[in-house]
Amino acid sequence: RRRGEDISADAVVFPAGTRLTTAELPVIASLGIAEVPVIRKVRVALFSTGDELQLPGQPLGDGQIYDTNRLAVHLMLEQLGCEVINLGIIRDDPHALRAAFIEADSQADVVISSGGVSVG
Repeated sequence: RRRGEDISADAVVFPAGTRLTTAELPVIASLGIAEVPVIRKVRVALFSTGDELQLPGQPLGDGQIYDTNRLAVHLMLEQLGCEVINLGIIRDDPHALRAAFIEADSQADVVISSGGVSVG
């Protein structure tokens, strides 16, 4: 092929905002481009709160339920392209909850907590 047959010099190969995957990166490399400016993924810290929560696969005690919300939110965030920092289950202790928020804030752009709405 002659130079410019595949992609002309003034062509927009990928518009701004295109998610770069294994399909796009070889095309960029074939153009001799070694680096491109990108926007990093949004970091989201995620945790559930409550003594009543138990991990799936573990036996449930009286008054306990499985922590399913965190799993669902985690998967949805990944589908949106977020980097998820999963901090697990935080027990009903004000100091532990405060520490979790401080840790989440230090690591993430967004903090999501699930729980804390029952009578306890």
